[in-house]
Amino acid sequence: MIKIKRGMRKRGALLPEEVVKIVISLIVIALLVVLLSKLYFNSVQNKELEQAKASLENLIEQIGGGAEEVTIFNPEYLAIMSWPYLAEGKYPKDCSKKSCLCICNIPNNSNLLFAAFNRQNVRELFIDECNTLGVCIENPEEFVISKLDQQGAIKIEPPLTFTIDYENKTIG
Repeated sequence: MIKIKRGMRKRGALLPEEVVKIVISLIVIALLVVLLSKLYFNSVQNKELEQAKASLENLIEQIGGGAEEVTIFNPEYLAIMSWPYLAEGKYPKDCSKKSCLCICNIPNNSNLLFAAFNRQNVRELFIDECNTLGVCIENPEEFVISKLDQQGAIKIEPPLTFTIDYENKTIG
């Protein structure tokens, strides 16, 4: 007959204190992962905004210098557009009710489909994106970003080369 000692039965069992320590450790590790990922994505967004501002400044500078073509190399997968749109009178907050050029996030597909389905103005979605994560710069010459002879947003897929039409004041 095999005898089992009292202390031997509990070898694989975890004590409540140990369980609490493990749970607290997992929570702390999860919080650290969230914090580090937020820091990383924030630095990436700041870099993109700096690149966007530099691209807009270069574009305005080249227009002032009479360039016929200007190439933008970054930031990738954002959109460039001009404000105001026709006679709407709506602007992103950084435009100060003046003509400006902006590089902003592109609204996600579900928002674009919802706006189109409900006959809402898609430009208002771009205003929201520009206010959230975008950069705008004054456009003293009042040039308009044009795609297929209509004012609109152009997705930046580097290198993106614009032709400057000084007669019609369009960038396209």
